[in-house]
Formats: sequence, structure tokens, C-alpha cells
Amino acid sequence: MPANPRQALRPDSPAGPEEGLNRKDKNYRRYASNMERALSVFDSALQEWADYIAFLGKLLKALQSKPPDTTDIPHNALVAKRLAQCLDPMLPSGVHQKTLDVYAYIFSVLDRDSLSKDLPLYLPGLSPTLSFASLSVKPALLSLFETFIVPLNPNILRSALKSILLALLPGLEEETSEEFERTLALLDRFRGSVGQDLEKNGGDLYFWQSLFLSSITSSSRRQGALAYLTRELPQLGGPLNPSGKKIQPIKLPPEVEAVTSPEPGLLIRCFAAGLHDEQLLVQRGFLDLLVTRLPLYSAVLHQKVSAGDLQLLVAAAASVVARREMSLNRRLWTWFLGPQASMDTDDNGPNSPLSPNPSSTMIPTNSDNMSQTDYFEEYGLKPLIKSLLDMIADDSLPSPEKARPFRICLSLMDRWEIGGLVVPRIFLPAMQNIWQYQGIAPSKEAFAEVLRSANVFFDGIESGLIWGELNQIMVKDPNNEQSGGSLKGPRPDDVGIGDYEQVCGLNTEDRLDLVLFIVTKFNIREEEMLTLHIPLATLTLLIIQSRGITPGTLKAFKVASHLLDLMPQRVLALNSKQRVLPGNSQEILDRVQSFYAKLRGGTEDVVPPMQDGETGPAILHIASQLVIHWLEFPLPVEHLEKGLSFLDKLIRKAPGLENQDHEGLMSGLLQASEKLAVREFEGDRVPFSTIAALVFALEMMSNATTSSVWESDHRVRRILPALLTCLWAYTSPSWPRHSVEAVRCLWRVHGISPDEQLVEGSIATLLFQEKGNNHPKIQIEGARRFATVWAHSGPTSINDRRSGVSRPTRTPDGQNASNSSEPLLLARPLLLLLDSLSDPKTEIFTFVLSWLQSISGIQRVLDFLVLRLLGASYSTRQLPI
Repeated sequence: MPANPRQALRPDSPAGPEEGLNRKDKNYRRYASNMERALSVFDSALQEWADYIAFLGKLLKALQSKPPDTTDIPHNALVAKRLAQCLDPMLPSGVHQKTLDVYAYIFSVLDRDSLSKDLPLYLPGLSPTLSFASLSVKPALLSLFETFIVPLNPNILRSALKSILLALLPGLEEETSEEFERTLALLDRFRGSVGQDLEKNGGDLYFWQSLFLSSITSSSRRQGALAYLTRELPQLGGPLNPSGKKIQPIKLPPEVEAVTSPEPGLLIRCFAAGLHDEQLLVQRGFLDLLVTRLPLYSAVLHQKVSAGDLQLLVAAAASVVARREMSLNRRLWTWFLGPQASMDTDDNGPNSPLSPNPSSTMIPTNSDNMSQTDYFEEYGLKPLIKSLLDMIADDSLPSPEKARPFRICLSLMDRWEIGGLVVPRIFLPAMQNIWQYQGIAPSKEAFAEVLRSANVFFDGIESGLIWGELNQIMVKDPNNEQSGGSLKGPRPDDVGIGDYEQVCGLNTEDRLDLVLFIVTKFNIREEEMLTLHIPLATLTLLIIQSRGITPGTLKAFKVASHLLDLMPQRVLALNSKQRVLPGNSQEILDRVQSFYAKLRGGTEDVVPPMQDGETGPAILHIASQLVIHWLEFPLPVEHLEKGLSFLDKLIRKAPGLENQDHEGLMSGLLQASEKLAVREFEGDRVPFSTIAALVFALEMMSNATTSSVWESDHRVRRILPALLTCLWAYTSPSWPRHSVEAVRCLWRVHGISPDEQLVEGSIATLLFQEKGNNHPKIQIEGARRFATVWAHSGPTSINDRRSGVSRPTRTPDGQNASNSSEPLLLARPLLLLLDSLSDPKTEIFTFVLSWLQSISGIQRVLDFLVLRLLGASYSTRQLPI
């Protein structure tokens, strides 16, 4: 209402309240003077309620002194202000009654036009009175409206209708009160009055819009508005579409058009405000109205209401489940699932003030051909999902509101007809939003609060659904990321809102980051997850990576490694009856995909794709084949290292799998090492990281193979010399960056060698090797490399067990090398170098002499020579005298 409502209604009238009157008339001047004196009494301190009575008596007496031909009130603005102050809730009902008497006299003095113009002055004081008036005051207040305000100019009533409704709605809060029917009738009279001079139903639509607006903006009047709607709101439903496929437009009745015109958004927001009300009875009443007057199949909702408003209404209705109140939930299920859904009305008996009018029952429908699930899927699924996704995606909300949609989703799962359709479409977008919210949350506490609610939601979802959805994003085609990729298996895309496509729009690394976030932040330690779904997810990841290197390969192995840590050993154990793999990798993947597709489709008694004892061998076989493939076709070494680390962890965790792929992996290692040796011989320097990865692979195989099998495998004796040839190149002084690690790898190779003298003999041979020179002489380059090996070796180097090798290296006399000061690996090469001192004219003599003079550990050389002399057979024979 404008700041100066009187001027707003009378723009052409003079500003002063007494303009246009005969000021020279002595009777009027006496009248105005009496009013002024009476009003001045209020300026004195009014201490007791009797003082107010006295003031009102003087004011009424002054009013009664008006000249017979006067229909105006002097100082009317001040009069309206003082009367409003006398209706203060803190004053007793006697003051209120006297005040209403003064109002009644003033209204009787003013003619119809004058009261219409002055109504904005007097109505603000009357509007709140009915909400606190006593039983003796209410009839007098209603009489004022009935006698004086209803007959006013319709244009004036339309402009003041919201205030009038706010003033009268408290009279409808108690259906058993004496004023209920009278107030209801009075509102109907106003409904008819505002429609005068308008075309048919024009007044109705104006009345309804004002009523809806009153309910939206004033929560204290909402219960009264609910009571009126329960009695008077027309049936907004329509014949239910029997096809269940497409909603056919229908012509709406005039009374429905009046409620929804010109803007149905107010109707929707009125219901939404009521559904969000803090009072349980108000929420329950609006849910009853939804069920009886505005069913989900209503033509109003699907013809006149916009998609956004329908989502607003559905979201408001769904939010009531957060109260965990069964009386609300039963009504919500009935609204969502249709007329066939049973509704328990024990808590809403016929005497309840919020019970619907018995005459306003659900209209007959031809819904017999639609199940409850079909009904919800046809009319409510899409707006519900869209509204939930909008709530989930709103990162600007405070953490309690941010967590709210997860609690709603959890409660919706109480009815499988609803939760079974909603959760599969909500799960991935919800998880993606939580993952992204981690980086933008205002604080760790805010993220923790949202994550807690998300965890409760997660724990309420069936494990098959969770891992079926994760399986889908793991198998998305990594080579088709620009177009969003494609998925195998059925998807519930009939919703048409792009929720799943939004997740699949992530690139490969982001999708795997999302999976890693889920498996690390949520509880996935249920028995079914550990024994069935996690092994299948690990198997799926390995199969996908076997198709080729992608940007997410390293991330995939990180996820697989985490899942492997969670798997119990018994899952990986080999069944003694199962010695044949359940098919190639593509067949296995197809079976896994089919398994989850059946779970999504609700098929009962779905058979797992892998039998007991098949999972472990299958994971080992595919991981081994993957490593072999990467060994044969050299790839970035970080990928090979990840694959080897995973395979090593798998073999260590699953006793009994050691020899399952021994032949294939050993053949792959042999081919890879021989290729590397050929490249080195041809001058193509092999990356050191690749060589180190092969050493790690050999150590892994040595740990996973029994001593008898390992030592008898002739391929090991072919692999090790080839690796030593490649490592020897990195001991050159021209490659100082890798010299320390190269020497360490030499000792590691020695630690897994089945022959104690194999590595020693290979190094001795390499001393003589030089490209283009076949003379059997130690080459100066070989001597320099030996010096590098000696400098970075020590008594403890032989038994470096960082790789986990369990078989100790022993000296020829059977003693542990760690207890001997002799660098066993370097014995024969050292003797060959010392033999070169016999010819002082050679370059090698000068180098060896300089080397012996420069080394700090010369004592090691002397000890070695003394031990050799003491062990020689000739040192113990009797010399002839």
C-alpha cells in the first residue's frame, strides 16, 4: 500500500483533510474545535485502560457534535491513528469494544464514496485485530466489515483486498469457533463484491490471486487461508490419461481458469509456502489439498504451469520427508503414486479443522490401467529429479541446506516405487557435486557436514546400484571423450535431463578421480562389496587399460591398487577345481556389464558373472598380460612401473596365485630384455627407468616363484646377462646421473641370480667389450666403469633387500656374504685389473695404478688378496729346503 494511501486514492483532491468545507460556518468550526480538543486528550499520559475509555468517550461525543449536513471527519488521519493505537493487543477487550463503537459511528457518518476514499486510513488499524480479539469483540469487528466495507466501491475493494483478507483470515483458524461460518460467508461476499463491474469470473480470479498472495507473504495467516482453500478451492484435476504415454490437452472449466488466471505461479507458490511452513498441521493440510484438489496428473500442472513452477511444487512436497513424520509421508506417497495408493486417514478424522470437505472427494478416474510406478514415472519423476539436482547443484547454500537434498533422497528410498526410479538418476550427479564441492566449500567443517549427510545417503543405497553406476563411468570409451562417449547397457535416459551425460562429460582422469573419491570417502566395506563388486570393479579397470594407454591409465591403477587393498585374501584364492579362465577379457567384460544391466533392470536372482575361485586368477591373468604387452611394446616407464607394482602387490596378497602366469610373464620378460640388449648393442641407449622396471619385474618373479622353479628356469640365465649389458652402460663416468642406481641394480640382479658366478662372469666379460674391437684386452672404458662400480659398492651392497628378495647370497664356501668383507661380485674383475699391472707400458696400467692410489678403501683390496692367498692350495704345501 502506498506511503500516503489517501493521496494515492484521491490524486485530484486537496492535501488538507478539511479542504472543500465551509470553514466560515460556525457550526463546522465548533465541530472541528471539539474534535481537536478530544484528540489532544490522547497527548496526555494515558496510564490506565480507563483513561483510554475516557478518551474514546470524549472522541465519540465530539464526533456526535457534527452539523447535520456534514459527512466529513476533521483531522481524519489523526483520528485513524489514535483509533489504531487503542486497538493495541495489550489493552483489554473493553477498550477494543469501545474503539469499534467509534469506528462504527465514523463509518455511519461517512457516505459510501467518502468511506471508499478514506478506507486506506482506517483499514490498517482494523486489519490485525481479529487475530487477538476476544470472543466479545469479534462479532462487532465482523459487523463493521459486513455493514460498511463490503458495500464499498469494487475498485476500492480490489485495491485493498489483500489487507481485507489478512484481516479476516484469522477468523478461519478454528473451524469449531462461532465466527468460522460467519467469516467464511463474509469472505464469499467480498469475493462477489470485487467481481462487480467485471466480466464473468474476473472477480474470482482477482480474489484468488489476492488470497494466494496473502498466504505466501504472511505465515501467520496461512492456516486461515488453508481453511478457506479446503472449503472453496475447486477441483483442479482432470481425467487421467489412460495411455500412460502422453498427456492430452483438455479444456479447463471456468472455475479452474479463475483460480489459475492470469498467473498460475501464485497458486503454486501458495502451495509451496504451505508445504514449507513450520507448523505440522499446515503442512499436512496442504498435502491433503494436493491429494484431493491438485493431483499430480492434473491438467493444470501439465498445461498451464511452467516446468520451473512444477519443479518448485514437487520440491516443496518432497521436502516434507525431512521431518520424518509418517502422517506427512503417507500423504506424499499418495500424491506421488496416484489415486490407487492407499491413504491412512486415522490422524485426520472428520472433526479435524483441516479435514477436506466430504463433498470434495477425488473425482473418478480411469487409472485402472496404470500401476503406481507407471503413474509416478509419467507425471512426477522428471520434475522431482530436476528439482533435486538443482538443489544438489546449488553450491551457494549454507552447509545445512546443502546437505538437505541428501536427506530427502534417503527418505524417498522408503518407497521403492519412488526411490527405485529416483536414486539411480541422482546418485552419480550427487557424488560428482560432492567431489567438486570439496574444492569450493567455504570451510572444512562445511564440507564435513555435507559429506556426513552424503554418507548416510550412500549407506542407504543398494551396493549393486552403486557399483553398477561406477562400472558405467569406468567403461566409458576413453577414445570418444569429445562427443561424450558411449556406454553399453540400458540407461534410464527417458527422463531427458542430461544428469548422466553431465557426469560422462568428464574426461577420463576426472571420472577416475571421481571413482577414487567415492571409494576413499564413503563406506565400501560391506561384505557384498568386498567379495563381489570390488573384485569386479578391479577386473573392469584392468580390462579397460589393456585396450591401450589413456590419460587416465595411471589414475586407473591408483584406483585398482586401492581396491586391491580392500579385497580379502579369500576372494583372490584359487579354487582347486577351477583351472580354466572364464573367457577372454572381452567376454569377461561383457558378462560384468550384463550383470549390472540386469541389476538396474530389477531382475531377480541375478547370477554373478564370476564363480568362486575365478576372480583371483582372472585378475592375475589380465594384469600379467597387460605387463607383458607393455614390456613388448615399450611405453612410458611410469605406466610400466604402476603395472608392475600392482602385479607385485597382487602376487604378495594372494598366496596360491604365484605360478598361474609364470610361463607367460617369464617369456615376456625374456623378449623384453633381449630387445633391450639388442638396442644397446646397436648404439640405441635404453632409458634407465625401463631397465630398472625390468629389474623390479625379475625381483617380483623371483619372490613369487619357488627356488627350485626359479633356479631351473633357463630363461633367467638369458635375461640377466642382457640386463647387465644395459646396466653396464650406465656405470660409465659420462652418465653420473644414473651411476649410483645402476650399481644398486647390479647388486639386485646378483641377489636374484640362480648362479652365484653369473653376474661376476658377465662383468668380467664386459671389461673386455668395446664396439669395433675384438682383441681380448681390458678396455680403458671398461676399467673406468669398474671403478664406478667399486666406488658405489660396499660390504652391505650384496644384501640390499629393498626389493624384498628372500634368498641370501652366499660365498663359495657357504658363508653369508654380509658377514664377509670380500666384495664377492667384484672378485674376478678385480683380479683381471690387477693382472694388467704386469705391463707398465700400457694405458690400462697407468689407470689402474692411479685408481689404486686414489681409492680410500685400499684396505678392502689388501684383505681380498690376503684371503685369496690363504685360500690358495699352494700356500699350504711344504716347500723344499
